[in-house]
Amino acid sequence: MLASLLRRFEEPLRFVIVGGINTLVGYSMFALLLWLLGTPLSGLESSDFAPLRLAGTHFYAVIQWMNWILCVPFSTFMMRRFVFKKDGSFPRQVLRAYGIYLPAQIIAFIVLIVTVTFAGLPPLVGQAISIVFSGLFSYLGHKFFTFRS
Repeated sequence: MLASLLRRFEEPLRFVIVGGINTLVGYSMFALLLWLLGTPLSGLESSDFAPLRLAGTHFYAVIQWMNWILCVPFSTFMMRRFVFKKDGSFPRQVLRAYGIYLPAQIIAFIVLIVTVTFAGLPPLVGQAISIVFSGLFSYLGHKFFTFRS
């Protein structure tokens, strides 16, 4: 009975494990980018050009988008190799993954802005909270779109 249960939930369990690794890598990358680019980007807040001023005011959100662009290929590789165990065109799967992750990224972006701007939390805490909101969505998207047969 236990073996049957494990077989039934093997894929979601692998998703949780790989998702944890991907989350740790992505969060670490966000922290590194925040450390490297936070001060230079926040300096744009005093710009006379409105888009740069906005980017400087919400520098942590700019960093979140940079992080997303950098981390999606790694995450796709991990999901492909260890969760869904699918072959096929990796570049095509990465493009599909960007499509799946985009709505989750938009949700995470909104949560980050709200937690930092309105709740006054530090960007690293806001990022941690935003991660929680996108896990289930990304699993379902990958299962039924990115790695569909």
